[in-house]
Amino acid sequence: MASAAFFGMLSTLFIKKYNPSIFNSYSLYITFIGIVSSFGLLGFDQMFLRTSHKENNSILIEKRLYYFIFFALIIFPVISLFFFKDDPSLNIIILLLTGWSINIIMYAYNTYRLKEDFLFSQALKNSYKISFFLIIVSFYLLHIKLNLLYTFSVILVFLAFIGLYAIIKYIKIDNQNTKDFYKLYFSFLINIGLLTALGFGERLLIKDKIGIDAFGKYFYYLTIFIFPLTLIQQYVGFKELVFFKKKIDKKIILKKIKIITAIGFAITLVTILIVIIDNGRFLEVDLIKDKFLIFALFFLGLIKLTYGLFSAILGAKGKYKDLINLNIITIVVVLLNILVLKTFGYSIIAIIYALSSIFFTRTAFIYYKYVK
Repeated sequence: MASAAFFGMLSTLFIKKYNPSIFNSYSLYITFIGIVSSFGLLGFDQMFLRTSHKENNSILIEKRLYYFIFFALIIFPVISLFFFKDDPSLNIIILLLTGWSINIIMYAYNTYRLKEDFLFSQALKNSYKISFFLIIVSFYLLHIKLNLLYTFSVILVFLAFIGLYAIIKYIKIDNQNTKDFYKLYFSFLINIGLLTALGFGERLLIKDKIGIDAFGKYFYYLTIFIFPLTLIQQYVGFKELVFFKKKIDKKIILKKIKIITAIGFAITLVTILIVIIDNGRFLEVDLIKDKFLIFALFFLGLIKLTYGLFSAILGAKGKYKDLINLNIITIVVVLLNILVLKTFGYSIIAIIYALSSIFFTRTAFIYYKYVK
């Protein structure tokens, strides 16, 4: 969470140092990293975790999965160029180096997880976030004029070589085949793809339908008003999953909902108070002009905070059939929201409420299936 906090602080530093067009490019770059981190291995990373195993000091992986992972590692960043090709600051070299490096880092991260070397796995996964933060601070204080995105990509390439060492050293081919391999993979592909779309899709929609400036503003406000709630959401999901593996108690769950909602409101009030006290010295926020946008973001943050609790329930008790049904319902709600937006017009606020309705639907489904 500390490294995530560093990552969240990047935007507030960046916008004070650079002009809006450069910040917009930076926002797209960070979004690209997020998408690749989540879906860059096309769900094969989940198959890797599920089907591979440790033997002595090696990780055994079946042959077809070994090749599938490297295919996804190479091809996904190439495909992703289509969504980021219209920004001249994000040239092909930067994006490809970044995408391939992130994929290698995530592959190595999961390798170390399977080796049960959790400390190094987390260090490898999160070190680039801390590095980015330190670079921006250094550039800000020392007035360095180097191209930041090139600098970021160089750091990622360096970390990727460290990760590649782990892959070459510890990954070994296993000749055994997993039963129902493709059926299992398809379920991971759909689920991870949906979660990635829900996590980043609205940003690309805002960029394509409203414009790059609107995207930059949304990304910046997202960092300030949603990011603190996201940290709590991640902690809730991580901590509560272990509890829900033991039992599902409706009274306890309702109590936890009240607690995290109260925490969410408290964080919201503190955030607004910080913005008021700052009064434009550090944060570029107009509370009066953008009050409806800020309210919509806080509403989304509270919905996602509650969803973090129910996501832990799904992770602990979720059945394959329910997961499929949840994904189908999610796709239907996404399509309905797109239809509504196309009919009545795209706006940042409308897109935020559409995203809120999707997370609310997923929360309601999990509550109905496992808590009610």
